[in-house]
Amino acid sequence: MIASISQGGGFGGLFGYLLADEKEAKIIGGNVACRSVKGLTREFKAISDLNPQVTVVAKHIALAFAPEDGEVADSLKAEIAMRLLQELGYKNSQFLIVEHPRSDHNHNHDHLHIVVNVVGLDGERVKNGFEWRRTEKILRAMETEHNLTPVACSWESKKSLPTKGQSERYRREVAAAEVDLTLPTPELPVSTKIQDLIDEVIPHSPTMTDYVARLQSKGVEVRPKITRTGLVQGLSYSLDGVAFQGAHLQGCSFPKLQARGVNYERERDLPALNAVARGEKLTVKIEAEIAPLLELDDLESEIIRVFVRKDPVKSERESSSYGMSM
Repeated sequence: MIASISQGGGFGGLFGYLLADEKEAKIIGGNVACRSVKGLTREFKAISDLNPQVTVVAKHIALAFAPEDGEVADSLKAEIAMRLLQELGYKNSQFLIVEHPRSDHNHNHDHLHIVVNVVGLDGERVKNGFEWRRTEKILRAMETEHNLTPVACSWESKKSLPTKGQSERYRREVAAAEVDLTLPTPELPVSTKIQDLIDEVIPHSPTMTDYVARLQSKGVEVRPKITRTGLVQGLSYSLDGVAFQGAHLQGCSFPKLQARGVNYERERDLPALNAVARGEKLTVKIEAEIAPLLELDDLESEIIRVFVRKDPVKSERESSSYGMSM
């Protein structure tokens, strides 16, 4: 299983997204009475208001099962989610477990979402230090217990990243197999696939929003890590059920992406990154790609117009010759 953890200052937008009609969501667990977006928001807010000093009150945990796990029973999903919350310390907190069908985002695996109130029923804030690392350990134990497909922890995955030389060798072997069909086609490591896709989209991504949208369109799940003050600490990437932090890939940390020409402006890009952190998908904009082509067409038209203005007969020959040289 792979977990994605995000948090926010309110519940309305999160419930609105998870329970939207087009999501075909199904509530499979929880300890609250309401089932509507407005009712849930009101019920969760009533508890979070018990501790006004806590401003980041909504915790969202998305759990994705491996494709090899097949269709996981709702009862097992709910059991895993509730145990995760218990071991993370949310024993006295409101929570809701929502399942989305595989058709959502065209996934080939089961997944679910957990919403939990950081403020407990007693008004105390739940201590959640090192939550990501503890979550991975808990999931690894439950994978073994329930005979689910094991996934390496992020700190273990880092050790298995291929070197630059190994990645280049993989690429050469793939290229050779495309020319000589008698050669076996090697399977590229997931990290190399992600790296290649990142390198492919960067030239067409003038903004961070464009960059994330293009990766999503190619099947890469992107998860921003954003602090409660809106500081983007980095991006992680997931493909074929395997996740890597951007800092562990060559030239893919958040500062290095900007150094490579992907511009980030907080006012423009932060809302989109927050939406992605909630599990939403962005739309790819193509204007940036077609603009240079339009400029070239305008330039060619202007050259031909100048030729025609000089000498209609001569310019026709020159413009034809110009078109052939292109």
